[in-house]
Amino acid sequence: MGFLSAFDNWLVFCGKPQLMGLMQTAMDQGLRWQLRTWNKTNPTPLTNANYLPDTEYMIHAFKTHVWKGKKRWIVGNVEKSGFDHPTVKPQYVMVDALQCATNYGQTVLDCYMGTGSTGVACMTLGRKFYGVELECKYFDIACRRIEDAQRQDALFGREDAYVEVEREQLRIEMA
Repeated sequence: MGFLSAFDNWLVFCGKPQLMGLMQTAMDQGLRWQLRTWNKTNPTPLTNANYLPDTEYMIHAFKTHVWKGKKRWIVGNVEKSGFDHPTVKPQYVMVDALQCATNYGQTVLDCYMGTGSTGVACMTLGRKFYGVELECKYFDIACRRIEDAQRQDALFGREDAYVEVEREQLRIEMA
């Protein structure tokens, strides 16, 4: 989790096993932190004879908190995305999380972009967005989704859309 030390405001989705480490990382950086949760009203009940969690955790570490609303939880359904990705976050979750963690015009970095839910939420909220994704198929889906969101904003005359999609991929040699 050393890469987080470069940032004084970060939000990480995680499971129970990662909570303590992320809280400690925040404290080691001298940051305050807030635990937020996404409580799923329709979780997948059973996979491989194990129950899947109905709660996802978010650790938000910060120097200055944004406080757009004071709730610390998000409650709602897991939506079927159709993107064939194991952890797609619904737009309402990402919009709520970003409103808590960022202000209009600020920059958001998603190091595990997946299918682009964070980028689309950034379009909706007027945030600058940078995303990184290793899997080519998810990168392409994310670019299409973000480009579609840009066209939607242009359709309604929004000129403050900050996301610029550059379809540049880096090849990483795994040794």
